[in-house]
Amino acid sequence: MDTTWETRLGWTAGLVADDPVVRTRARRRLVAMRRLMHTALRRYNEVWSRQDDPERQSRWEHYRLRQSFSFPEGLGLKEPLGTWPGLPYLIRYLEWEVRYPDEWFATAKNWTAKEVLLRHLTREFADLPVAAKRHLVELIVLVIRRDYHVEDVSWARLARAVDLPDFRQRLAGVDDGSSSIPAKRARFLLWLLDHPEAPQLRRTHWHHGRYPQPRRHRRR
Repeated sequence: MDTTWETRLGWTAGLVADDPVVRTRARRRLVAMRRLMHTALRRYNEVWSRQDDPERQSRWEHYRLRQSFSFPEGLGLKEPLGTWPGLPYLIRYLEWEVRYPDEWFATAKNWTAKEVLLRHLTREFADLPVAAKRHLVELIVLVIRRDYHVEDVSWARLARAVDLPDFRQRLAGVDDGSSSIPAKRARFLLWLLDHPEAPQLRRTHWHHGRYPQPRRHRRR
């Protein structure tokens, strides 16, 4: 069986397509892939405790194969991300959640995966290809403009790692000087870029636009 990236997950491009018919077709395929994966896992669980069962290893390999065709399970995150062929598919999973959150939520929501993927991208952002960096910046701008979703603070943490010279201009373009949520978030991110010493972000910082303050030591 052909297990190249394009064969396994090339169809996921349909999940972020402009055409709703294409997205529906891709979602149906994902549902089918996940059903096959869960069936394979169930069959493996039936024999996992039988160390001498000749079926144990073959069922495990079958499950892993089915898993590799599912999304996001098929990503199999590996580092370094900058040279990893799975990077475009990783970004696509995040893009799906940003552009079509209701469809993502209904089909393959995974808040932990979202947080983990964004954490890895933040840590390795400097070594990513420029095209990937620009793609992620586009998604950051979209996140700024939408309602808050679970783990969106991880996007703000990623923004602190952005090293593209025009990123500040993109943020300034969102900040129209108003009291709107997008404008506040853009100003917040600009402030973060000017204060690399600021402490680790928390959800309330991003959700309410509160700037994180250094911890004060109690006097004894």
